[in-house]
Amino acid sequence: MTESVEGTSSIFNPWKPPQRVAKKELGRDEFLILLTKQLQAQNPLEPQSGSEFAAQLAQFSSLEQMASIRGLMEKQLEANISLTQSLTNIGLPGLIGKQAKVLGNALSFDGEKAVKMGYSLASNATEGQIKIKDQNGTVIRTIDLSAAQRKSGDQTYEWDGKDSKGETVLEGSYTFEVEAKDSNAKPISSTLYAFGTITAVRFKPEGSMVVINGKEVAIGNISDVF
Repeated sequence: MTESVEGTSSIFNPWKPPQRVAKKELGRDEFLILLTKQLQAQNPLEPQSGSEFAAQLAQFSSLEQMASIRGLMEKQLEANISLTQSLTNIGLPGLIGKQAKVLGNALSFDGEKAVKMGYSLASNATEGQIKIKDQNGTVIRTIDLSAAQRKSGDQTYEWDGKDSKGETVLEGSYTFEVEAKDSNAKPISSTLYAFGTITAVRFKPEGSMVVINGKEVAIGNISDVF
């Protein structure tokens, strides 16, 4: 005699709870279709009450008005953005030849003049260094920051264009980074700035750009022009 096992049916026929279907928001097209179907299906001998029908028409009218207002606001916003961009583009050529402070760590050395760079520390540091790197990412110079240069806030430094051996490097593009630590040897975050002359303006599909230190920079990354 085979003994039945309780719960066997649940193993071979597992029950799964019904999954909830996300509710779809009723749009104006769906509302109009629903209202038309309702009018077609109602009993001529027992028509829908006038007050309820009027309420539904008012709801549909309100929905139409809200959709129209939203469309007008979106068009107005697009027009304002286009106007602002046009006004910005008109004034951009006037920036050529001016000095700019821009977010980033790109440096350009002309072989003679010192290169100005900037950084901002989130808090005071007990130790810190500026590291100059060539195009291959190799550190060519490490500069220890003084007590004044380790304070929180904006700081600037001028690199004389020399490497760790005291020799003047070749003309070209370089980068820099700042490493700072607090009294507990924990890293302190820093924001890096580069300084340079705006040599060109370019209008691209992704937005207006200016050329600083031989590299394209988005207008939004410029913090100061002087």
